Amino acid sequence: MSDRRLREVVLDATVFLVHETGTRDLTLETIAAHADLDPAAVVAEFPTLELLGVALVERIFQAFLEEIAAAVDDEEAPQAFTRGLVRAMRGQVERQTFPTVAAALIRSVPDRPLLREAVIRERTAILGALMADGLDPADALLVWSALDGLFLRSVLDIEHVDMEQRGRLFDRLEALVAARSSMAG
Repeated sequence: MSDRRLREVVLDATVFLVHETGTRDLTLETIAAHADLDPAAVVAEFPTLELLGVALVERIFQAFLEEIAAAVDDEEAPQAFTRGLVRAMRGQVERQTFPTVAAALIRSVPDRPLLREAVIRERTAILGALMADGLDPADALLVWSALDGLFLRSVLDIEHVDMEQRGRLFDRLEALVAARSSMAG
């Protein structure tokens, strides 16, 4: 098995196990057993659970960036990235994509420096793209903060906003970006 394929199999097994049983008993050995892999091969690829978590964070953010790109309607239009970000985040929240894994990673971040650095690096890249998208910086931070709040409420299952209200919030964020785009153009 190629190194790339091994990584994908291990990451898939990790996502499955976190969804099924949580992180309490998660070890590199349980992941290897679930994936029917030699534990030594898994440890050679990911010497620690924290490094496995970093790879998982990178994978999740890469998939999210691809979702943003797919949601962009016209790359040349002002604030195209911002609209794509709002639409992609709306999709994440509505579908509850990776809620168990995301919640587990969020809980682990404060205690795991490498994981924290990976999350900060990935989020900083997205925020940088948002800030460079031509939206007023204060509006960009408003959009960022609102999306963060909606995502965290969903992931941590502390939703106090019903689905209809949440939909209206996403609609308002899209309208804010559209209004700012027309003012800039």
